[in-house]
Amino acid sequence: MLILLRVVEAFAYILDYAITFLLIVIFARVVLSWIRIPHNQITNLIYQITEPMLGPLRRRLPVKFGLDFSPMILLLILIVIRIVVVGGLFDYVAFHRRQYFPGI
Repeated sequence: MLILLRVVEAFAYILDYAITFLLIVIFARVVLSWIRIPHNQITNLIYQITEPMLGPLRRRLPVKFGLDFSPMILLLILIVIRIVVVGGLFDYVAFHRRQYFPGI
């Protein structure tokens, strides 16, 4: 059982790091949209990472007052996933670790 708990915990950490990385990249894209920096390899990489997630949201959301709300919606979705899924996985591991291994 301990091996399964460690696998679930490792998966939760990987998912948490991936979501954190996406949050940082989306925030960087928002900042890049406010300032005008010539396109280089880093900005192209940021756009390539975020566009597959932002594109479908942008097509479904109407543009209000010339503002694109898709990054904010995606940030909220990622934060909810982080709280519910990753938090749930960590709670699952902690609960079962206390249940099966009270001394740990």
